[in-house]
Amino acid sequence: MKLVKEHINEKFTIDGDPIRDMGIGKKALIVQDLNKIGISANDVEFFDDYSFFMKEGRRVEPDSFYAVQQKHFPEEKAKLLKSIKETKKSITDIIDEAVADGIEKDEILFIIKYMLSHAQFNDKRYHTALEDVQRAQIYITKIGRLRKQKAEEDQNNIYVFIGFMDKAPVYVNGKKYYEDKFKVESMVKFDKYDYSHLTSIPMMKIRANTQYQGNAKVYMLTIPKYIMDEDRYSEIPEQYYDLVVKYKQQI
Repeated sequence: MKLVKEHINEKFTIDGDPIRDMGIGKKALIVQDLNKIGISANDVEFFDDYSFFMKEGRRVEPDSFYAVQQKHFPEEKAKLLKSIKETKKSITDIIDEAVADGIEKDEILFIIKYMLSHAQFNDKRYHTALEDVQRAQIYITKIGRLRKQKAEEDQNNIYVFIGFMDKAPVYVNGKKYYEDKFKVESMVKFDKYDYSHLTSIPMMKIRANTQYQGNAKVYMLTIPKYIMDEDRYSEIPEQYYDLVVKYKQQI
């Protein structure tokens, strides 16, 4: 019985990999380091570039796991992990750096969610973790737009507003009558890629329900900039009234 390989490329197993079979591959080294800190490879998900993460539901991990990630991750991803965990950079700056380093946007978002969704209390980002995840999703959507989509959005403004039906005076043959007319509290220019703008919508809905006893709704309007381009309108411009009423959308 032959016990020793005669050539490095000779396989121990049928259709095997000689490096893996000898236990000297990259993954084998990672598994060894994980075993040293008491983590089973069965609890870890490996990717093609040998980045690895704890599987969902098994996320109680010691700082030593992060140290193993830093040791074995591809340089760019190790840098991204460190930026999320250890720096005070804004989440958008972190994303811009990761994109410049060549990491795919979906991978960036996965890592951000992984690191921040389960941030530990003593992590620097613990208190803003959920907000940063949401900001990251919004920003990656923004920078991931196709050129055509970006061009179309750049040509239009979005306005959000509380709208309601009210009685408006109408004069016919010198007599005063009242008819139902759609009115707005104010129309404010809105950036759907701005986190603070997006988080204002729930507050507007609360105001619509409380201030107007449920008789008002929150609406949005997408309209070309050459028609309406002010930051705020206190009321619907009369010349565009029909356009606003026709194309408004309830949020």
